[in-house]
Amino acid sequence: MEPDLDALARRWHERFPETNAATNAFASQITRLALQHDRFHSRMLRHFKITHAEYVVLASLRNLEPLTPTELGETVFQTSAGVTRTVDRLERAGLVTRSRTSEDRRSLFVALTPSGAKMADRLFHVDTAAHEALLKPLGAAQRRQICEAIGLLNEVFHTHLAASPESTEPEDGKKVRRGRSRRANGSARQRSRPGLGDSPGVRT
Repeated sequence: MEPDLDALARRWHERFPETNAATNAFASQITRLALQHDRFHSRMLRHFKITHAEYVVLASLRNLEPLTPTELGETVFQTSAGVTRTVDRLERAGLVTRSRTSEDRRSLFVALTPSGAKMADRLFHVDTAAHEALLKPLGAAQRRQICEAIGLLNEVFHTHLAASPESTEPEDGKKVRRGRSRRANGSARQRSRPGLGDSPGVRT
């Protein structure tokens, strides 16, 4: 049964009248959307035995390789430890390799193997087809409006995260440490180069 998020937001507002009901509704909707898209991607990738984290690394490397682990983490919004674990799994699967270039022997770079490039291309086409099927009920104008709205929202998040410290001071004076999700952790700095956003499933 699909939850009535607007009704849920109203109940929170009734419990805490000082809060903005529209803001509560927005938070519920965007959280629900993120969770549903995670489930959608997980179903799509299950056949390939690839996780979402592995998929976005493969997609980013296909367009940007080679990258240092730090650059890769900034591109896919993962912590250093998270990127290391993901790259370890992909390396064991023969999809990526770590190496040092002749130009910069001090830095370690991650790049796709031929098998990794083929897998990235295959997943790209599967991802595109899956999203085309998902969006089939929507017309071109609706898709464009949604994409523009999501793009604006991404800019709002990026500006806020770039300007905000890791801990914030709420109005009640109690310091709160920002939590980090598996997909949104790491640096909030966005890259000007194409990368994660090139995947149709995670366009920004």
